[in-house]
Amino acid sequence: MSNGVSFPKFNTNTFSINTKGPGFIAGNLPKQDPTTLTKPLITTGYSMADLFEGSAPKPTSTSKAKPPSSSSGSDIGQKIVDIAKKQEGYKEGANNSNKFTQAMTGKKGQAWCADFVSWAAKEAGLKSPRSSSVGGIVNQLKEQGTWKNKKNPQVGDAIAFNNPKTSRWDDHIGIISKVNYKTVEKNGKKTKVPVSVDVISGNSGRNTDGVSTRKKVPLNDPTIVGWGSMAKPKKK
Repeated sequence: MSNGVSFPKFNTNTFSINTKGPGFIAGNLPKQDPTTLTKPLITTGYSMADLFEGSAPKPTSTSKAKPPSSSSGSDIGQKIVDIAKKQEGYKEGANNSNKFTQAMTGKKGQAWCADFVSWAAKEAGLKSPRSSSVGGIVNQLKEQGTWKNKKNPQVGDAIAFNNPKTSRWDDHIGIISKVNYKTVEKNGKKTKVPVSVDVISGNSGRNTDGVSTRKKVPLNDPTIVGWGSMAKPKKK
């Protein structure tokens, strides 16, 4: 649910972003008249795709086998996800009022996907990221050297989304709660490769008013900006 933010109209046959659902569906986006689009709101703490939600297409040949072991930082990543999952089903109050914004900023409410990610990181014992905007979180991960672009997704990573057919890129942010793999064969050897992720996020769901999980988001989804670890690398 947005807080006084005006959004462009989309062709609902290909891409829906509204407060009454079905919500944000991955797909090809129609061309938009730039004069009708909202401008980036990084400095205000609002992000347009706080209206993110929906089910992405299921990838083919997904294996149920256990994924390969993660690198360092996996423990804190799982801790972040465990904390976030305990909030699943939480609903905001009137005018975007929510406990995550209040805890992080002292405000009663605003578009809060970034506040939710920042809150989960704080509860897991991390000092960063701390931002009410998608761009703020992405920039902080880049500054600490843990932004991966679109490589090596891991549980607990912050994942950002955009609208590739508009001037906006900082639409929504969530947390990767699961990485889904498939088995491929190359040169006679079988290996597991990531094909999709589950994403838990705030200001999401059918009415964009709660904490919910979007399952099996393909990693080649054009709305994905990238992802990054919220845990700083250990000093050698």
